[in-house]
Amino acid sequence: TLFSATASPHSVLSRHVRSGIQATFCHTDWLHYKGHCYGFFLEKMTWSEAEVECQHNRLGAHLASILTKEEGDVVAKYISMTGYKGHVWIGLHDARQDRRWKWTDGSLHRYSAWEPKQPDNWGNTEHCAQLTAKYSKHTHASTKKPRQDPGHILQLSVQGWPPVRSACLLPSEKRGTKLLKG
Repeated sequence: TLFSATASPHSVLSRHVRSGIQATFCHTDWLHYKGHCYGFFLEKMTWSEAEVECQHNRLGAHLASILTKEEGDVVAKYISMTGYKGHVWIGLHDARQDRRWKWTDGSLHRYSAWEPKQPDNWGNTEHCAQLTAKYSKHTHASTKKPRQDPGHILQLSVQGWPPVRSACLLPSEKRGTKLLKG
């Protein structure tokens, strides 16, 4: 799981009234990027389980929202630096199964980096997105179950910065890792 919070390196997290979680500092082994802390966790779970984990057990965050190419590349590089080469769950989903993709934290879906021919909704079962972190780059793919054991990543916002989204990035397999972003 990758957990991200708005923060400065090494601190305690505190609740933020409007935008989820805010952190005073990032944990030692987390990535600090533009007012967010990202923490990566290797825990196998479904997309829904990963989102619940982010909200309830990881300080009220969500699966990560990747809103720019730069953010996606930085997060992908961070995940790659852990040695993990699989897929991670992100907060992009098609909950209503109407091909209208949304981020779990409510951020507008204006950017995505779909792999070629994605999203394809293979077998009318692919309504969740995963981030593929290879060579410090990223792509998105629609999937129900990950291709391998993925993780997740969580993100939080740094205290003192303007309110930002919360998210958690998890692996894209039934059981895997995640990235939390807050």
